[in-house]
Formats: sequence, C-alpha cells, structure tokens
Amino acid sequence: MNRSYFTIAEIMLVIAAAAIFLSAGRVVAQERGLTADIRQLMILRAVSGTIIGVIVGVGIGLSRRRWIVGAILGFFGGGIVGGLAATILSVPQNIPLAPIGSAVLLLGGVAVRLFSRRDVESGDR
Repeated sequence: MNRSYFTIAEIMLVIAAAAIFLSAGRVVAQERGLTADIRQLMILRAVSGTIIGVIVGVGIGLSRRRWIVGAILGFFGGGIVGGLAATILSVPQNIPLAPIGSAVLLLGGVAVRLFSRRDVESGDR
C-alpha cells in the first residue's frame, strides 16, 4: 500500500501560510474606519475570489488520483480560501503583506523542495 507522508518542513510551511493569512485577517477584523467604497470593493472581491478559487481548486482536484473527491474538496476549499484571500486584500493596509507573505512562502517552498528526501526506487536499494 502506498502511503503519503509529510515532512516536518512541509508541515511548517503550511503553518507559515496559515500564520500569514491569519495576520492579514486580523488587520481586517480590527479596522473600524472602512468606507462604503472599500466595503463594496470587499464584496466584489469576495465574489470574484470565490469564483477564481473554485476554478483553481477543482482544476487541482481533478488532477489527483481520486479525482471525484479531489474535485469536491477543491470546490469547497478553493472557494473558501479564494473568497477570504480576495476580501483580505481589499483593505489597503494589507497590500504590503501580500508581497512579503508571498516571498516568505516562496522561499519556504523552495527550501522544502531542495532539502526534502528523495524516494529510493525499489531497484536502487
């Protein structure tokens, strides 16, 4: 039976992504002086982010071995994450967080990929 294991580095990368996402959400939650224009922008971005998230999530889910389960999880997961991420980026104070958080995640992903263990093929033991 093939099992999929995650390394500590991959788990830490997911935790870093969650921390960046939650810190941006905290800025939105603490912001009291949102104008009507920004509120409308947040609604429009939430809708468009949800649609884009669903498309990306289903596309990724369909490429998995269990494509039906992947598509269903991608639909819900992509919709939720896309809608929340687009809404959070609607607040002008979060604009600097996007490139900084993206750089941190990109560097973390590259480091995980470079330093992850290679699978030993059955004939090379």
